[in-house]
Amino acid sequence: MFKSNQIKYMDIIKRTISLFKKYYAEFLILVGAGIFTSNLLDFSHYRVRLSVNPDVSYYYLDTTIRNITIGVIVIVLGILIIRSKRQKHDISH
Repeated sequence: MFKSNQIKYMDIIKRTISLFKKYYAEFLILVGAGIFTSNLLDFSHYRVRLSVNPDVSYYYLDTTIRNITIGVIVIVLGILIIRSKRQKHDISH
């Protein structure tokens, strides 16, 4: 019984790894989009009272800008991987 379950779980792990190897570029694009979007919406603000109507100033922290950049880099990396796969596929056919 234990051997049967162990073999079943090993088979599931192997299939998951093979799916990840097949779609890792798409996975990179999704991760990059998540990093980019979550940090794009993570801005700070402060109020400046220069006149009767207070003005609001919005800005990004340095770490947020870095994370936005990392998100864009991961997206572009995923796109470049997909493009190189397609070129290899087109050349071979």
